[in-house]
Amino acid sequence: MKYRYEFGYRIRAMARILRLSHNTVLDYFHGAKAFGIPWPIPEGIDDETLERMLFP
Repeated sequence: MKYRYEFGYRIRAMARILRLSHNTVLDYFHGAKAFGIPWPIPEGIDDETLERMLFP
């Protein structure tokens, strides 16, 4: 699977930049897709709300 988002980074590049594992980044993307969270994140959704959406 080759993901590219707003800045054109692939998952492995994002993982390196964020200092997370490749699998952790994939988990976030899969979780967002499963819960219907669109990209870009709509205005008005703060970090706490996003966390509750990803990890109910």
